[in-house]
Amino acid sequence: MKRVIGIDFDPVARQNPYLDEFRMIESECLPVDGNSIDVCVCEWVLEHVADVDHFFLECARVIKPGGALCVRTPNMWHYSSLGASLVPFAYHNKVRQWLGQEHSANDVFPTLYRCNTHGKCQRKLRNSGFQPFVYRHRGESHLMGCGLVLGRFG
Repeated sequence: MKRVIGIDFDPVARQNPYLDEFRMIESECLPVDGNSIDVCVCEWVLEHVADVDHFFLECARVIKPGGALCVRTPNMWHYSSLGASLVPFAYHNKVRQWLGQEHSANDVFPTLYRCNTHGKCQRKLRNSGFQPFVYRHRGESHLMGCGLVLGRFG
């Protein structure tokens, strides 16, 4: 039986309507058995992880042989990542509000960028036993809808 299991530190993730099951992270280990996951998807997570090596080893532990790890994370050299690095975390939510981004204070987390370049992702994934395929994608600007000058900058 196939099902979607959501795993997160934040209990608000339990409300995701696309999940069949939710499990709270309460330790350094992912709360699933080894070799039990076909596909592990991590969207906008890696930039918040303090110990990336341990995180990737945990992913390798839980993913079945032949399974896949899909990670989407911002590049640390992107203007939004640079801005987040330069602005003290206490002001992140205020800056997002000023830019007109729809986030509550509970949806803004500290960013660390410990594995957020093309080369570093490849190296760390390879060191954890994965065969990495890392690519760049330029999506819609975070500054769209933030006024003419900022929108064009983005």
